[in-house]
Amino acid sequence: EEMLIDSTDTNYDVMQESCFYYSFGVQEVGFHACIELDTGNTTLFPPKSSIIMSIFQNPPRKADVTKKYGLPAIYGSKMEQTIKALNPSMIFLCAGTNICSDGKIEPPNYPWLKTYQLNAECVYPLISRLRMIKSPEEIDVMKSAIEATAEGHIEMMKNCKPGLREAQLMGFFRNEGLFKYNVKFNAYPDIVASSTNAATLHYEINNRIMQPNELVLCDCCLLYTSPSPRDQRGSRMPSSA
Repeated sequence: EEMLIDSTDTNYDVMQESCFYYSFGVQEVGFHACIELDTGNTTLFPPKSSIIMSIFQNPPRKADVTKKYGLPAIYGSKMEQTIKALNPSMIFLCAGTNICSDGKIEPPNYPWLKTYQLNAECVYPLISRLRMIKSPEEIDVMKSAIEATAEGHIEMMKNCKPGLREAQLMGFFRNEGLFKYNVKFNAYPDIVASSTNAATLHYEINNRIMQPNELVLCDCCLLYTSPSPRDQRGSRMPSSA
């Protein structure tokens, strides 16, 4: 879910949970979804914003959600009565522990769910295994991400010179992704680490002015899908500028 920043009218950047994105392709946060196992019918439950919040944001409308994702949409406020009409004998919830980050994926905890027989053990391990098997379409998308990422690194190597800040060099990568490939997001925060900054694995300050005869480690990747391939390049500083 989105988290508001204290004393502001904006929120922290939040990415969609990977299993949910894999299963439904939904990019926006705050959604729920339901798959009927006996029919395969799928319903999306987008959040419904208040009129006041709609002035500040562009909340997803049901018609837009259906058009974008090709699935019927019902506002989340009607999820309880929708599930009740289905009268399921059991509800399987996605919950588990990420083996990479050790982070917890918590299941929904709405009080009305307690009236059903629940299983929160099967879904997450199953989807995690399925995500390891790539379809031809997924492989094509990953190839596109690799191509775009490589082009961005080439632009950084072309423009790398003493006197630039690390963030300015990072700008060439982002510019290539946005203008040539229309990709607005990265798979993870950019790492452009010059000199001893390269010894910090997740260096993200990217503000040092680069000097002659230094090594610059660039670890950047454009986000086409999740998870994205990772690509690293080291750019050697020219001795003169």
